[in-house]
Amino acid sequence: SYQATVRISEPHRQFFEISPEDAADSMELVVKSRGRNCRRCGHHHRSPATAERTSGVPTMEDPDPSILPDLLPLPSWDIAVEERKKGTFLNFAAAVWVGGASSMVVEGFRRSNEEVMDAYQYFYQDGQPVGRAPVGEMEYDDRRGHRHWHFRQFVAYRLLDGTQTEVVRSTKEAFCLVPTDALDLLMPGAVLNPDSTGLHTSCGSPDSIWIRETLPLGWGDTYHQSIPGQSFDISDLPNGRYYIEIEANPDHNLHEQDLGNNSELREITIRGKKGARWVEVPAWNGIDTG
Repeated sequence: SYQATVRISEPHRQFFEISPEDAADSMELVVKSRGRNCRRCGHHHRSPATAERTSGVPTMEDPDPSILPDLLPLPSWDIAVEERKKGTFLNFAAAVWVGGASSMVVEGFRRSNEEVMDAYQYFYQDGQPVGRAPVGEMEYDDRRGHRHWHFRQFVAYRLLDGTQTEVVRSTKEAFCLVPTDALDLLMPGAVLNPDSTGLHTSCGSPDSIWIRETLPLGWGDTYHQSIPGQSFDISDLPNGRYYIEIEANPDHNLHEQDLGNNSELREITIRGKKGARWVEVPAWNGIDTG
C-alpha cells in the first residue's frame, strides 16, 4: 500500500494565487503483481462510457444537450516549414478534446461485402447508453502506417489568409478516435483511466465487422500534419500573415452541446525566400507553444 501526493511548487502556487489547501492532493493506491501488463488490452479498468452494451437503444433525432459531449479544438502548435523536392510545406500539430457532459462514443457497423461501416454516435446518461443517432461513415485505410478504420467528418484543417479567407485546405478528413492526451481530468465526470490509449485496441482490423471508437471526457486526440497532402502546400503563397484554422465537427454530423466553439485560429507569419522560407508564430494568449 502506498500514498501518492502531488504538490504545486511554492513559486507557482503564489504566482497563480492558489491557496495552500488547494495546492496539494493525495490518493491511496495498492500495487499488485499480475501475469502480464493489460494496460492496453482493453479488458480492465473499463470506463462507464464504454463498458455497457449498446445494443437495442432507441434512435434519438434531438438528444437533450444536458447529456451531450462538447468538442473543443486547441490552437495548432509545433508549426514549422519543411522544404521538399515537390515544394514548400507547412507542418503543424492539432488536437480536439471532449468537454461537456459525457464522452464521445462512435460505433461502426460494417456493410455486407464492403469496406465501409455505418457510424452511430451513442448517448450516455449516468453511465448508461440511452440512445444513438447516425453520424456518417467509417472507412478502412489500408495504407502503410494506418491499416485501421477511420471515422469521417471529424475535423477540418484550413490555412486562411490575413482576411481569414481559405487559401489551402488539408486533405486529412478521416480519423481513428483515441485518447492521446489528458486535457482536463478535474472536470466533473472526467475519465481518469481510459479503456485504451493505442490505435491497435480501438480502430479495428481488415476483417472487423464492428468497432467502437471513444474519446473520453477530459481527453484529446492529437494528430501531427506532416504528411504530404495533410500539411499545407505554401509553395506559391506570398509572404505575410496567415491563420491555421482547426474546426471540429465541420459538417455538424455529431451531436454536441455547443457548435459555436468548434473553431480555433492560430496566427502565423510566413517569411523568407523561395527554397529558404520560415514561419514566425506569435504566442497564443501569452503562451508560446511554437
